[in-house]
Amino acid sequence: MPQPRRSHFASGTLRHALLARQRTATRITGAIPIGLGVVLSAARLA
Repeated sequence: MPQPRRSHFASGTLRHALLARQRTATRITGAIPIGLGVVLSAARLA
């Protein structure tokens, strides 16, 4: 009885880790165009 529960918990933590990694990846990819826009606007002002 406790074995399937343990495997379910392990799969849940794995899924949570994958979701966290995906979230950080989307945050990084979302920050790239913002950073490029800042650099381009600074170059245009200079």
